[in-house]
Amino acid sequence: MGDENYRAKDIVRYTYLAEADNLVDKIKEIRQKLEDKGYKTVEVKNYWLDKTNPYNGINTIVRIPTGEEIEIQYHTPESLETKKQQHKIYKVQRKIKDSESIEYNKLRDKMYELAKELEIPLNISEDIL
Repeated sequence: MGDENYRAKDIVRYTYLAEADNLVDKIKEIRQKLEDKGYKTVEVKNYWLDKTNPYNGINTIVRIPTGEEIEIQYHTPESLETKKQQHKIYKVQRKIKDSESIEYNKLRDKMYELAKELEIPLNISEDIL
């Protein structure tokens, strides 16, 4: 039995791609169009600003007019490709019980290494919510 209060928010997930120089503008444009149709963004996680996480993207939770919630991720083409590579590493890493182990930390470092060359989107530090 699972936790009855748990709700998976990413059962329905969409991914939007835009180049680094206009990602933030596209996010704002899409959010406004969704809002005009009754969709409400209720959560924004800007991982581009989180230096404690090797993942780079913007994940949003959107409440649709019927009340259910969906996830929309916003990426650059490069950050999406990096995410795919990192996920393969993460699947190995999450099986390691000791997060202080050398193997665990090598995998973490590899994920950071993949992300270090990503172009940071223009105006990514703007308040997107």
